[in-house]
Amino acid sequence: MTLTYQTASYAQSRQIASTSFNVYVWHCPIFMAEMVLLDILGVSLPCTYGVMAVFVVVVELLAIQLYLFVEKPLAKYMKKYEWQNLRPVDPL
Repeated sequence: MTLTYQTASYAQSRQIASTSFNVYVWHCPIFMAEMVLLDILGVSLPCTYGVMAVFVVVVELLAIQLYLFVEKPLAKYMKKYEWQNLRPVDPL
């Protein structure tokens, strides 16, 4: 294997790993929303490989967007604070 192939493979693996939790969390709500929407529209989709592939692509695209625009900025924001030095506030 060449260095270029290893680098590309590593980058792709990191991308999949960084979005895997979002895919895990969002696949069921997206599937349920799809079922409700199709029921409202009165459309019936057969369960084919093409339909499943589109679903996987949509979920992965959403996961990438959530990672880039929610998780990464929050992680960057959270690094500003040193949570170890915080003390509980007395409510009285």
